Amino acid sequence: MSPIEGREEIRENKNFLKFVMFGLGSERYSVPVLKVKEIIATARIFPLPKMPDFVEGIISLRGEIIPIVDLRKRFELPEAEDTEEARIVVLEMDSFFVGISVDLVYEVIKIDEDLIEPPPPLVGGLRADYLEGVCEIGEHLITILNLEQIFSMTEKAILAKAAGGEETAAENGLPAPGDSGNHDEFLGKWNDALSSGKAKQAEEPAVAPAPAAPEFEVGASQDVAVSPDGKIEHGGRMFFLGKRFAGQSVHVAPSAEGLVISQGDEVIKRFRV
Repeated sequence: MSPIEGREEIRENKNFLKFVMFGLGSERYSVPVLKVKEIIATARIFPLPKMPDFVEGIISLRGEIIPIVDLRKRFELPEAEDTEEARIVVLEMDSFFVGISVDLVYEVIKIDEDLIEPPPPLVGGLRADYLEGVCEIGEHLITILNLEQIFSMTEKAILAKAAGGEETAAENGLPAPGDSGNHDEFLGKWNDALSSGKAKQAEEPAVAPAPAAPEFEVGASQDVAVSPDGKIEHGGRMFFLGKRFAGQSVHVAPSAEGLVISQGDEVIKRFRV
């Protein structure tokens, strides 16, 4: 286990923010380091009944019951094989902790807040609703998640209830986690209760499906002007290039894998669509 330290250092310079950067497939995402309690290796997860499919279950972490969310399922991304690099990032929400399963954790990064741009409508398959912003670091576009928008109010209530170990135990006639002082024992009894049917089945939560992304029209190769905020429009969508290209003209060419953005003979950006 590796607790994230130095969370207060972020306030030393108001122009810089610290983020924990992690990966899902080929995409890189980040969350504010102040929201990260710690990062742990994958652990035994105990399932809960009648949960949204992106909720894997719960774990016990030094006396805390932590619901675990599969971000790939939450974002409707393709599944991936488990690897030794897979981690659980434990985040602090409003009144509870939640763990998110990620493919790997890269590092803690420091970003000049002036370089963070508003997100385009779609980034790596994610709608802008889920995002706080984007930032280019070297060759990578870092997507900053908006933790307040990842889950709906209904989903937050479900996760908060799953995190409430004592309340969950009382409703199902099980000893509270602290009664025995052994949370692994509590989780074992909870798992036995689920298997035997002793635990009550919760009502299926009414979670509205996310609206589908607009259909993309490829269009033809063309020269387009970059907007003052560093974006171009093509095929009915907006794509973010960066403010350094504002006011310039770029060439947009569709390819088998997406869009190729170039100036003269130099390719400056590729987008998968």
